[in-house]
Amino acid sequence: MEVTSTIEINAPRARVFDVFNDYEHLADRIAGITKAVVHTDAPAHAGTSWTETRKMFGKEASETMTIGEFNPPASHSVLAQSHGTQYVTYFDFEETDTGTRVTMRFTGTPQSFMGKIMGKLMNGMMRKTMLKMLDADMQDLKAFCEGGR
Repeated sequence: MEVTSTIEINAPRARVFDVFNDYEHLADRIAGITKAVVHTDAPAHAGTSWTETRKMFGKEASETMTIGEFNPPASHSVLAQSHGTQYVTYFDFEETDTGTRVTMRFTGTPQSFMGKIMGKLMNGMMRKTMLKMLDADMQDLKAFCEGGR
């Protein structure tokens, strides 16, 4: 499964990159996240690890994530393993005339039988829900970046 979302943010690329990589404050900036616990020292770097909790389908769900590639201020990737599936989210930060274009590409690759079953569900009924959630996260971060806080 793959989901892609792009957003234009009226803020400098370095600021946008820093906001997107401030995992300590995720719950303050993204409405869908209720809690974030960082397991490594700031600032963010390859290997930074955190657990985020969000309410999904009426229940709280927590996932531990780790930064894979880290190329400030141009790109980074986030890795997670859950329910037999390897998840990778790629973020690209491109300078534009008016600020920054962020492209996020979320992929899920089944690693087990259970992962393959979950993958079928994700490709079907959950794909639109996932895209809506990721778009909302990006809108929240955009509002923070442009708010000047």
